[in-house]
Amino acid sequence: MNGNFCGNLVNEYYVRTFRRIAQERKQRIDSLKTRSEAEQYVAEVRAKIRSVFPFEKWERTPLRPKIVSSLETGKIVCENLMFDSLPDYPVTGNLYRPHQITGKIPAVLHLCGHNRPGKINANGKALNLSLAAQGMAVLAVDPLDQGERFRDPEKYHSQNVWGHNLIGKRLVGCGSWFGIWRTWDAIRALDYLLSRPEVDPGRIYVTGCSGGGTMTSLINAVEDRFAGAVPSCYITTWKRNVENEVPVDTEQVPPGLSAQGIEMADFLIAAAPRPIQISGEINDLFDIRGTREAYEDLRKIYTLLGCEDRVRIFVGPNGHGYWKEQREECRKFLCGLAGLPAKELDEKTLPDVPDEKLKVLNVPTVFAIPGVQSADQRLKEELHACEKNRIRMSESELRKRTAEILKIRFNAPVPDYRILRAETIEEPYFSRFLLESGELPLGVLHLDGYERYQFVFRDEVSLYIPHDSYRRELPPWQREFPQSEFVSFDPLLIGEMAPAGCDLNDSCRQFGALYGSNYHFAACSLMLGHPIAGLMVEGILGALKILRQGGAKKITLIGAGQSSLPALFAAFLGKELIDHTILVNALSSYAALFDQPNPICPQSLIVPGFLKIADLPDLYQSVRPELREDSAFPHLTDPVC
Repeated sequence: MNGNFCGNLVNEYYVRTFRRIAQERKQRIDSLKTRSEAEQYVAEVRAKIRSVFPFEKWERTPLRPKIVSSLETGKIVCENLMFDSLPDYPVTGNLYRPHQITGKIPAVLHLCGHNRPGKINANGKALNLSLAAQGMAVLAVDPLDQGERFRDPEKYHSQNVWGHNLIGKRLVGCGSWFGIWRTWDAIRALDYLLSRPEVDPGRIYVTGCSGGGTMTSLINAVEDRFAGAVPSCYITTWKRNVENEVPVDTEQVPPGLSAQGIEMADFLIAAAPRPIQISGEINDLFDIRGTREAYEDLRKIYTLLGCEDRVRIFVGPNGHGYWKEQREECRKFLCGLAGLPAKELDEKTLPDVPDEKLKVLNVPTVFAIPGVQSADQRLKEELHACEKNRIRMSESELRKRTAEILKIRFNAPVPDYRILRAETIEEPYFSRFLLESGELPLGVLHLDGYERYQFVFRDEVSLYIPHDSYRRELPPWQREFPQSEFVSFDPLLIGEMAPAGCDLNDSCRQFGALYGSNYHFAACSLMLGHPIAGLMVEGILGALKILRQGGAKKITLIGAGQSSLPALFAAFLGKELIDHTILVNALSSYAALFDQPNPICPQSLIVPGFLKIADLPDLYQSVRPELREDSAFPHLTDPVC
């Protein structure tokens, strides 16, 4: 291939889009001049953010708390406990508190970041002990797929807790979001703190680093019961993340909010005038420039509200993590809010609490306890709710609704194109055309032959959508159908449309990688409310229109491997353009993904919310494609591990 010119246009499209949204938002922030205008802005962003958290559907069932064991060390008591976030769905946690308590004491909910130990990570434990030594109660809880809440401890994904993305991938098809699950667990942890008789309900705070900084920001925006928040090593801007090609975790991708003009800082502004300290590190993987930009937005709003002193920023000298300097600043800030003297404290004087003593369970995971509902059972409940609530509709209505979800225009014109240099790497040669819709690149069309500059086709044409590389995959089809002219098309993220960046390590370049460019741009599209699967389908439909316009009378559409899914959607929506469809290793249904705990299916191929209206068998019934199996391509339900 000729480098990654075409694929990198995908990145530049998203960079331009997020920059435009950021500029429009900045103009709005800059235009605010009065207290009432600031209050109106706060109310607007709060309403937009809370709209993606449908907690009215979630029931506050009994917590059924249980203190499993406790450890007294010096002047601090550590309680190992469990409570039910939902019925028979327990959360494991550690509560740190002073041994001697007189009256009500302040409390902190500590939401831990992305690490395998969860609540028992070293930096978090140091913060918890220091706050308890200062006179506070601190509750640290395990997120799902961390600590003592791994779905399968034998097959965990340790780097950045990839298990979160595996869960989130399966939720997307139901129109849900893993951030809702995570935030609900945090809300129930707050409920537990409020159930403790020693806790002062007017002095409860929240903090967390990295993924915990994410959760601190999310719950800050949707929960009214906190008296202050300290998000650490998370707050930057989505614009900076997209510019820097940083693939973030699934709970860090709130669906549709970028399209509504929301930025990260708005999750803090939504709770104004609540006291906030933004913490970061100078060499953080989250761009510190964006951290400072977010702080300036926050400071502008708080100044108009007459409480500029309630917002602070601290930037430490290190890389990503809740390091000593940040922990000290957090302790001082929270002590100030709680009305406690911020005593000098040397962490070396804190008691040594062995990690083993902070374990709640005597089994590897809470999901090994008889009668506990597993995360996979909860995922299947989401699927069954979609199936139960579907409304039966005609094929024409289903086409209309599918097009709406994919953001496809039936009357879209034949796409414009650029004529690229012919590919002369090796024979056979291909002429290449970049199809475009405005500033959006749709994909690269390849015509067999050298220096073909016009779209003139034979009567019988096969349009091949490759799994990975048309050059490697096309010859067997040409031999099978020698009477047909073969044209291939690389839609977004495939072949020449695969961007070069977003590579955390070699595993991110593999098919089905849980990070990397496919995941990153699918996440960008989710935040913009325009699924990247829809853009892939739009490109295929555009290519089909070009074939028809160029004289093709009989068109066979072939989709292989990962391309079988967008090809199916294109065949369903563009039935009048296609005479026959062949799909290789096609996914039988999205529901099949729910039967696989770690499906390989890339994020880009899951259409958000499609399961609310239909599943793939409904499309197969209409298209009636020829289905083939080929060991050269993966199945999308193959396990990641």
